[in-house]
Formats: sequence, structure tokens, C-alpha cells
Amino acid sequence: MPSLSGKGIAEVVRDMSTKEVRKNERRLIRWTVTQGTYKDYVSKIREIKIFAEAMEKDPTTLECIKLFLVGTEAAGYSSSVGNKAACAWKFLRKLKGIKKIPLADTEEIQLLLDGWEYRGDEKEQHKRGAMDSAKLQTLVEHALRKKLNMYAVGFIVIWQAMIRHGRMKRLTVGDLRLGTDVGDTIWIERRKNFNRKTMRKQTRGHFKKIKNMTEVLRKGVAGRKESEKLFPGWDSKVACELVHQCAEQYGWDASKIWDGMHCARHGANEEEKLLSSREIKAMLMRKRADWNSERSRKHYGGK
Repeated sequence: MPSLSGKGIAEVVRDMSTKEVRKNERRLIRWTVTQGTYKDYVSKIREIKIFAEAMEKDPTTLECIKLFLVGTEAAGYSSSVGNKAACAWKFLRKLKGIKKIPLADTEEIQLLLDGWEYRGDEKEQHKRGAMDSAKLQTLVEHALRKKLNMYAVGFIVIWQAMIRHGRMKRLTVGDLRLGTDVGDTIWIERRKNFNRKTMRKQTRGHFKKIKNMTEVLRKGVAGRKESEKLFPGWDSKVACELVHQCAEQYGWDASKIWDGMHCARHGANEEEKLLSSREIKAMLMRKRADWNSERSRKHYGGK
């Protein structure tokens, strides 16, 4: 690549129309999120725009998104839908070239979302069932009996690595490293950071040691190429149904909500919190799991 030339860049920009410049700006902003996240944002943004048109509001304003969140909650949708809509709204503002949202506005939105999620009852935060290692073993054996071997492997990975199923689906066979010098591990890619010195994105991650059920994992990757997706064709509905079946068939706590794969991640955190003091535990959580903050760690079972 030739050395940086302000004159040459100016010539390129002069040849571009205002519409082309704006199009390229939006393209670069789109690349700040994954393709899957972008598609999810687009669908939410479309509904926000339809709502704004019906209410005769500007879809990028704080007033509009607050009305949208209040209406969505009143219509009976879950708080996770509201969280995604709020994220999509923020992304819409970026695409429109609007300056960063003032802190006071952000806090106002977060208050609505928090109230929606907890509904004034602290117990609401912990109604989801936590799948401990014994329940995980039960579910894996149940999946194997039904010849759903991929799902048996998948739940082991979710539990061992404490990752969301969306990230789990992006893992390749090569990320599962069995029989290495440091033992059996899973490579978890955290995020890509932009290095201003090299002008490149650098992938960060860590190895998570696998504690048990490695034989099931070995059979799950035997004879497969490292570049293959570890879980091709994974169906979330099938995975969630396995959790429901086990909860009913094996009498798991009926006062808890066994609503799917997140129970495995939640349960892994519940077991982890028993291992050490709060200070060491917090450090372990940030290294082992995919928590973005101390608040997230506490929410999923930590004290």
C-alpha cells in the first residue's frame, strides 16, 4: 500500500457524491457489530420506525424510545426484547450520525429496563433454574440416549466455558483442544481489539480448562476437520426442549423456570461461586466467563 497521501485522498473524496460518502459512513458503522447482531438490529429498527410513524414521532428521540419501551412492556413482551430494542435504537442514532446519547438519557432508559426486568421483586432476578454439574450429567445422558450427541457436547461446552449459546455456535472443532500439554481445554475468543500501532484488529481470548465428561467431547470431534463448525445445524428449540424434558422427567425444582440453555450457564456460575472468597471469585469470573461487568456476574448467581 502506498504511503498516506492527503492530496490523493482528497481527489478520491471529490469524485464521490454526498450520497456515496454517507453510504460509506454507514457501511463502516455497520462493521462495528457482527452480521448476526446487525440483522437483529435491523428488524428492531424497522419496528421502532413503524411505531414512530404511527405516533408521529421522530424515531431517534428519547421520547420515542421511552414510549416504545413502555408500550412493549404493556403489550406483554419480555424485558430481553426491550433491551434489544434499546440497543437497536442507539445503533440507529449512530447510523443517522447523531452525537452520543447524554448520560442522563442513558440512565433514564436503563431505569425503565431495570424496572421491567425486576418488577419490584428482588427474587425475580433468580427465578431461572441453575443447572449444576449433576443436572448437567443427567441432561447429557438424556441427550445421548435420544442420539442427540451434538447437543450433549454443546451443553458440556456451554457449562464448562460459561458462554452464551450464540458464541458457542461460532466455535470450530479446532477450538476444542483435547489431550494437550496443559490438559483438555476450550479456546474462547473474547473480542477483537483495534491496535492503533499496527492498524489491525487483534483477537483476544483465553483457554478454559475442561473438568469432566471429556470422553463425550472426544467422540463428538473424532475424525472432523479443525476448520469445521463445532455445532453445525444447532437448533435452539431442540436444545431448550431437552432442558424442559429433563426438568419434568427428573423432578427438577418446580419453583424455578427451566427455560433453556441459559440454565447451564447460570448453573455453572452458581457452582463457581462456592469455590473461593468474593475477591478471588470476582477475578475468576471475569477470566473464566463472558461477563462484561461485575453486575452481570452478580446477576447470574454471584453474591
